[in-house]
Amino acid sequence: MNSNRAVLEVLKWCSASDLLLNLSQVCLFYSSLSNQPEVWFELLGADYSSHSDLSPKQQYRFVATQYIPVVSSDSLRKFYVHTQSWQSLPLSETVRVHRFMCTALTRLGQVFVTGTPSTPDTFQIHSISGLVTFLDSLITHRNSMGVIRYQDDIYALAGYSGSGYHNECEVYMYKTAKWRKLPNCLNARSAATPAAHNAKIYLLGGCGTITAEYLHTTTETFHLLPMELPDCYCTIALCTDTELRAVQELGFYSCNIENPPNYWEITRFPFDFGIAFWSDCPVFCSNGDYYIHQNYRSRVIVLNLQKMTFTEFPTNVQPLES
Repeated sequence: MNSNRAVLEVLKWCSASDLLLNLSQVCLFYSSLSNQPEVWFELLGADYSSHSDLSPKQQYRFVATQYIPVVSSDSLRKFYVHTQSWQSLPLSETVRVHRFMCTALTRLGQVFVTGTPSTPDTFQIHSISGLVTFLDSLITHRNSMGVIRYQDDIYALAGYSGSGYHNECEVYMYKTAKWRKLPNCLNARSAATPAAHNAKIYLLGGCGTITAEYLHTTTETFHLLPMELPDCYCTIALCTDTELRAVQELGFYSCNIENPPNYWEITRFPFDFGIAFWSDCPVFCSNGDYYIHQNYRSRVIVLNLQKMTFTEFPTNVQPLES
């Protein structure tokens, strides 16, 4: 991505005054076609007025900094992958979220948040100012959904509420700024973190079912996969070019992604996470390391399935009381 296009992308969502007066804090979102989680380009530099003799091109330098967003009732915390450290940003107003349940993911300088037990609210948080803007509410109020951004839409699949497990699905379309109902998934489930590959969004296991299925985003139809998971439990789906993987607390299950058989290859972990294991935001992968926000332990873990190791980074953010 060249610097000219980068500046144009910044201007799409940032006013000229913000760009000139607050250079050191401006962030640029760049979404690749590979559907990797979001990459933020932080624009570093001093105050514009102190370097007025320099052209904008000379003043700007971009550094890729990928982060995982975690939202509590009064702050946005970011886990930066490159430095493996946390930064906290106060919100402009208190939002009623239960961080164990809500989903947060990034898009164009905003953090998109939805799915809490107490409210069907959907809102976004400006990643620099902490300004909260409320969006269209969920059509079906539920939490513990499988939420993923694919292309420029955000999919919310299945979930849970006091009435039980859900199979309702919907998609938030930024072009209309509205949620739109999708066909129901084939099996009700919750706590199933989805993954996308080649226009398919995979839902594997989760609470309420041992089945595996995918949503074809072009035809908007659900299709059942032939293999079932051995345990009905919280599950994180992962995709590579050749493999589909389902990660649970005690191990992971893998199969060929293009021609899945009716069974999984099972690999047990040499360690125990000791608690329900799923992620409330898309999983980021870098050099074989998976960065996962583990809700029920209030931490980000870095999991390497080749080395069979994991490292823990606590968020130190307390959830709201139920």
